[in-house]
Amino acid sequence: ASILLVLVGMCCIAPAAFATRRGEFLAYLAAGTLPLFAATTPMNVAVFESVPRRHRAFAQSVATLAMHAFGDVPTPVVIGVLKDALAPACTPDGKGHLGDACTE
Repeated sequence: ASILLVLVGMCCIAPAAFATRRGEFLAYLAAGTLPLFAATTPMNVAVFESVPRRHRAFAQSVATLAMHAFGDVPTPVVIGVLKDALAPACTPDGKGHLGDACTE
């Protein structure tokens, strides 16, 4: 069930990368985020059911630490490297606007 939710979330959120309007982007983002967050519930249940009752709090904390260490921490660096490699001209100015070279 978790894998299915992640796949649905990915399919819903992927069009956000090509959205040209703010409302469209936010709608795709919201539609994709909901199933991605719903996928965490089965993961938590799996952690709880895989250890003895007295170790559940520790197991959940280790699982949370692992998810952040392998997901949240390296993701901005990886995205930044991909952006620099694929679109080096798309750098915002001091006001956050992209230059004309980015839209070509």
